Amino acid sequence: MGFSGATTYSSYDALPPPLSVPAEPKYVVGRSGPSSTIILDYKASETNQSSPITGYLATCIGGGRNINGSAYGTSITVGGVVAGVEYSCSVQGQTNGGYGKPSDAVSVVAK
Repeated sequence: MGFSGATTYSSYDALPPPLSVPAEPKYVVGRSGPSSTIILDYKASETNQSSPITGYLATCIGGGRNINGSAYGTSITVGGVVAGVEYSCSVQGQTNGGYGKPSDAVSVVAK
């Protein structure tokens, strides 16, 4: 007795590649932006075709706070920072496999 409509796989069937996380973004540069913001520019993360980039997350730590911003492109504006406070900011890429390693942190004083 067999199962009707059951799917079987042979060793010749190609399985999709596993999902991976991206490398860290490179060349992160931060600057104070308008109206209590920090702007972070960076070179996109490297990834493979099986796990394309779905976005980027920036984390800025300063003044006893963690503040996040997200974007799809190669520039993120992080809002809600306090003027005169120094923030340590990093960026990490995201794929369907998760978040990659954060970039090296850069220091930015909000104005």
